[in-house]
Amino acid sequence: MSLTFKILQLATPNIDSYAAYSIASVRGYAKKYGFQHLVQRSRLVDDMHINWTKIVLLQNTLAEKDVDYVVLLDADIILTITAPPLEDFVKMGNEATHILMPGDTPLLGGKKPNAGMIIVKNSPEGRGIIDYWLHAARHEGKHLADTHPRNQLVYWNFVMPRFKPLQFIIPRSFARKYYPVYDYLGQRGGFLWHVTQTNEGVREKYMKRLYEQNRLEMSDFQTTLEALKGATEGLVKLVG
Repeated sequence: MSLTFKILQLATPNIDSYAAYSIASVRGYAKKYGFQHLVQRSRLVDDMHINWTKIVLLQNTLAEKDVDYVVLLDADIILTITAPPLEDFVKMGNEATHILMPGDTPLLGGKKPNAGMIIVKNSPEGRGIIDYWLHAARHEGKHLADTHPRNQLVYWNFVMPRFKPLQFIIPRSFARKYYPVYDYLGQRGGFLWHVTQTNEGVREKYMKRLYEQNRLEMSDFQTTLEALKGATEGLVKLVG
């Protein structure tokens, strides 16, 4: 029996100018492989940076216990046209693996994970990791919870040391941060491009380019944009 996946994204209306390309990309991918795809359009926690809504969203979705894995993808990623099915990442780990994330920048040796892509097994252990992540952000890691990169910083310093045997770091070649020089070098992302430039105009420009280069037949930007315009709050189901 094949594994079931639910893909989540957080995209509030104020970032639709670039996030719509990411959501359309993921929507096409979810249709291709038969995964559910939902987008959270508003914050879920008022006393913490909106970055933490992603972790609360994971926690809430895992609590439903209706799929084998819950996946969180940032709204500044574009999936490649050759992106493999999510099962391929699960197979990289073993029976003891309950959370998978790609390695972060080479400056960190790729040994610390990047929270732009999180795959969590819907198991007591997987749910426990996410529960503790939020607990740490409110208690022992509170002093780091609002310091960039926020949830990653809390994860690196508190969650990772505690749950390291349950974690698998996906090779960075599958989830590269995007720089224009890669176009000239012929560099291709294995699963996704992560467009982390802080200038929103630049981010939109790069994401549009990458979306058009990697557009799946089942991906429809205009339909996705219309769906987002019609839903400015709550959780919106786009596929599944």
